[in-house]
Amino acid sequence: MHTFTDSTDAMRASVSGLGAILARSRLAEPYLRSGELARLPGPAVKARFGYYAVHPTHQRPSPSAAAFIHWARHEAMRSV
Repeated sequence: MHTFTDSTDAMRASVSGLGAILARSRLAEPYLRSGELARLPGPAVKARFGYYAVHPTHQRPSPSAAAFIHWARHEAMRSV
């Protein structure tokens, strides 16, 4: 597992193939628009801040990333 204190570093790491991340839509949008990252499927969550789990378009999320995404979706649905 990798941890980052800077959102941009986390985004670039995901683009490089290190795994899926949760990202604010404002930060993820250029990478999604360029095709460097793809938004993972799942429900949209209304919140003060929006987050997306994204991954490189050329590879699937790792098993640990997929488990995290599953957990995050579950938690998001509980708070609705």
